[in-house]
Amino acid sequence: MALSDRKKRILRAVVETYIATAEPVGSKAVAGLAGLDVSTATVRNEMAVLFEQGLLEQPHTSAGRVPSHLGYRLYLDQLMEEKVSYGQQIKSLELKALQAQINPHFLYNSLDLINCTAIAHSVPQISRMVKSLGQFYRLSLSGGKEQILLSAEMKHARLYVDIQNMRFEDRIEAHWSLDEEAGKCQIIKIILQPLIENAILHGIFEKPSKHGNLWVNVSRNADIITITVSDDGVGMNEETLQANFFSASHENVSETSGGYGVRNICDRLRIAYGAPYGLSCESAPDRGTTITITIPAIEPAQ
Repeated sequence: MALSDRKKRILRAVVETYIATAEPVGSKAVAGLAGLDVSTATVRNEMAVLFEQGLLEQPHTSAGRVPSHLGYRLYLDQLMEEKVSYGQQIKSLELKALQAQINPHFLYNSLDLINCTAIAHSVPQISRMVKSLGQFYRLSLSGGKEQILLSAEMKHARLYVDIQNMRFEDRIEAHWSLDEEAGKCQIIKIILQPLIENAILHGIFEKPSKHGNLWVNVSRNADIITITVSDDGVGMNEETLQANFFSASHENVSETSGGYGVRNICDRLRIAYGAPYGLSCESAPDRGTTITITIPAIEPAQ
């Protein structure tokens, strides 16, 4: 049921007043509360339409008006659905905007040219890096799809670590485990790579040795997929952990510890899968970090 902006403002005023006072509110007061520069009669007519639509109830007791709890729930549910839908659209647009910054055909052709040149000049290291980079971006874009198989998401993460090891002389010792049944399920893409990047740059590379271990495990238990990303890096104190993973406000998210990337993943998981799925984190200084993701086991439609 689509509602005009004016009707939404009227309903909001009625609902908020009833929640605050448990008392009904008249059309004159509604006009003021909703900030509407219209006559009381116009507001009364709009309220009458809302009564007919079942979102509010007409007075029906001698004691006074009794607003409809059911009507409020219907309206509030509608607002929540609109908010979730809006959030999904925003995150989808953010991802598409990121992808739009890369012209895939130009990128792939350029990488192929570099690869051929490297082979012609007998430089296998360059050829290997270019091939890995090309595969990495192909999986990143995935033909515009928003969900990919977990096996592909895992491959995308492994390519990222391979590229980092080529760049930083094999400082990361990675350990991978993927349940075959879990690999057949879908996940919203580009979830693992930002978490692994965080683990490498802000965990392992912060150690004096700048070397360390990374463990990525994906398992399936009935209808639940569990993903863990662990490192033996420097870890986080409680303040940093709370700011990056549990802060309700984006204003409190750490800029120096990859907080915005983590928060973006938290938001995307929450919007895509809802409660009780999402991301949690355990960490302590000098004891590394473990991030756990739970999502529903969703296999592609046949």
